Amino acid sequence: MNGRATVIGLGDFFAGDYGAGGYVLEALQQEPAHPKVTYAFLGLEAWKTGLCALGSDRIYIVHGVSSGHFPGSIRFLDLIGYQQFCELPFVSTLFGSAVLDSLAKIAFFGTGSDSLHFILPEIQNHSGLSLSKPARQSVRKVVQHISRSLIRAGWQTQVPTNVSRLYRLDLLSLAV
Repeated sequence: MNGRATVIGLGDFFAGDYGAGGYVLEALQQEPAHPKVTYAFLGLEAWKTGLCALGSDRIYIVHGVSSGHFPGSIRFLDLIGYQQFCELPFVSTLFGSAVLDSLAKIAFFGTGSDSLHFILPEIQNHSGLSLSKPARQSVRKVVQHISRSLIRAGWQTQVPTNVSRLYRLDLLSLAV
């Protein structure tokens, strides 16, 4: 393991499934990680993505999208795939252009596009305080994917526990 890893979550906890990125970060932070792993929840401030990613060797950016596909499905994209996805006319995302503009501003600082990993859970519920059932399932899958990737790279040393780490998700689903 060399360098730094950054996991960036975008979303709004008060906007239903659009808060998926925040829930992913919350779950990941419950596991011990290497000191060179940075977790950044930016909420709706996607313009800060580039600053958070600066100097990282591997960057994961997670946020919910609505493109008409099956709710709960997950897209794993590189930079070019993300650019093309955000240009599609039927895609609804709160962050696409702001993320791309922010990353373009730091491109000349040596953060390579091959280090960018965009993880986009397809959302269903656009309002409220809870995630839809498909979004909760996709958040769990995203957490497992990122955890395994960090373990393979040596940035996380402990295998994730079998206990549900998304305690707030489970509590919210019961309360709402």
